Amino acid sequence: MDSSTRSLDSSSTEAHHDLLRRVLISPASSLDVIPIQMPDMMDVDAPDDDDDDDAFDEAYRLHSQASHMGILDPSYQTFISAHGHGALIYKIASRTLIITGDPLCPPSAYTALLSEVNSFRQGRKLKLALMNISEPFARHCRSQGHTVFRFGRERVLNPLTNKLLGAAAGKRILARNRHLLDPKRGGLSVGVYAPAVTGTVSRPLLERELQRVYDSWRRQRRDRRRAYVTQYDVFSRPKHALFLYVLGPDSQPLGLAALRSVGARAGFHLDPCLAAPGSPSGITDLLVVAAMTLLRRAGIAYLSLGCEPLPDLDDGRRGLGASLTRLGYRRVMRAVPLGGKKAYHDKFRPDEALGSDLYIAMPSVAVPVQQSLALMHVANISLRRLFLAGHLPSAAMTSDITTGSTVNGSPPPTKICVYCGASGGDAPAHMEMARQLATVMAANNIHLVYGGGTVGLMGMVAKTLCELSGPDAVHGIIPEALVKYERDSTYQTTNKDNQVVPDLNRYGRTTVVPDMHTRKKLMAEEVFAGGPGSGFVALSGGYGTLEEIFETITWNQLGIHQKGICLLSVDGYWDGIVQWIDTAVKQGFIKEANKDIVVTATSAEGAVRALRDYKVSEATLKLEWGSQ
Repeated sequence: MDSSTRSLDSSSTEAHHDLLRRVLISPASSLDVIPIQMPDMMDVDAPDDDDDDDAFDEAYRLHSQASHMGILDPSYQTFISAHGHGALIYKIASRTLIITGDPLCPPSAYTALLSEVNSFRQGRKLKLALMNISEPFARHCRSQGHTVFRFGRERVLNPLTNKLLGAAAGKRILARNRHLLDPKRGGLSVGVYAPAVTGTVSRPLLERELQRVYDSWRRQRRDRRRAYVTQYDVFSRPKHALFLYVLGPDSQPLGLAALRSVGARAGFHLDPCLAAPGSPSGITDLLVVAAMTLLRRAGIAYLSLGCEPLPDLDDGRRGLGASLTRLGYRRVMRAVPLGGKKAYHDKFRPDEALGSDLYIAMPSVAVPVQQSLALMHVANISLRRLFLAGHLPSAAMTSDITTGSTVNGSPPPTKICVYCGASGGDAPAHMEMARQLATVMAANNIHLVYGGGTVGLMGMVAKTLCELSGPDAVHGIIPEALVKYERDSTYQTTNKDNQVVPDLNRYGRTTVVPDMHTRKKLMAEEVFAGGPGSGFVALSGGYGTLEEIFETITWNQLGIHQKGICLLSVDGYWDGIVQWIDTAVKQGFIKEANKDIVVTATSAEGAVRALRDYKVSEATLKLEWGSQ
């Protein structure tokens, strides 16, 4: 068993102090990319005094996860079972009790613990919401009749396999780190402070200076509260954390990062991670790499970066209440500045196998207005600012809702048929455009119809939209003969007709058809029945993509449909086709007015906009067609 497996399989009963001590006593390695000054240890073998641990500390030691970061926020409270069933962390806002993270107890105690919580809140006439909960606990909530939304994903670094530590990625980050740590240039140094571990030398002056760094950082942001950023009392529970700090050439602290132990994962959560106002750039990157270096020494394979909220909620429900909830959430997410969070995490190369989905849950109600307002409060989202910015839905906006059935006369969902290759192409830009198109479709509540493959551009656009909008937003249609060519063997299941199809939750719904004509006919019919802005988009592809898009253009010219058709070009991919159309117009083979049957775009946003604004050519034939 390698060190990565040992770390992940280690018992969750390992005491926090044992986990912290394991980090502190692990020796420096020749593989370290950052030198770290460790705290002085008076007695490395000194036993830790856990006699003062209360019931909450015990529950936290066994079951804590990254989603329990609220323990460092003084506005959160702890609930401890009177009957020994465990504990949990909660906050009250908008007359709602919001539980954050899973209950700190084994799954067998969920029901008993939550029964005590319900008695507590009902006596105070509080509603209930649950935030940042894991998939296993979300399943329990569904079994209790709660509505459950997938809203985010936890991103996790594996210090034992991370490419930055092996110098196989992040060369710019590593070069900047070397500059900052060079005594003749940046002159910075990195150290560790562990105030609650027995045997370490106390440094109250350093703690006050680090607190000052955090307070000045917070003051700088007081006028711009950031969504999904917890407000910490950094040293309020020192027995659950150790701290990394950066000192300048004058020995003054310039940066701070807290490594909070998470017992359920035998690892740590990195938060906060910050630089003092006016300090050199690159300090937070330095702290992240230092944290990975420290944990790699100790053979620890889990360093959580926290939650990345998704642009849309996914609950699989239909109806007005669910649609209003999703619509409000989408508009809120467009208003808050979260785009940089994913990009920042990505540059450290998270291990997707260690990541996990996060959920929101609440007792089922038609439109959970009160709980939604409470969750916004917890997430530091200003309701007043959203109204002033025009991001919240009003009654007049309910016509934007697309649920698949007519609600108060609203149209069916917009549907875009995407033609594209079962290959990813040689340039990464092609796959990136497929991902961007799916992301823009999710942000606009647009459904996908596509060729049913799970590889290449087809797989990317389907998988991405399914992750963001749920399986109901994706429908793949594939001829049986092409299954072995346009699909990999992973994430498959067997449907009711005993056909092997992709996993519904990963790639959406799949229909297997007998031939190519049936495939194209069914794909087109879905678009024809779609709401405003429905149409066809061609991403990069080969002969098959070319044949599909040209038949769709011909159908438009003949009057079979009036939906928009867009060539979404990556690095001039479709320029040759556009030039050919111009030549055909000049030489009299295509009418001038029919030149714009097909439109072009160079961005995902542009393609969606082009279909929404599409104008039907006056020169198309107005023929009567049968059932073909």
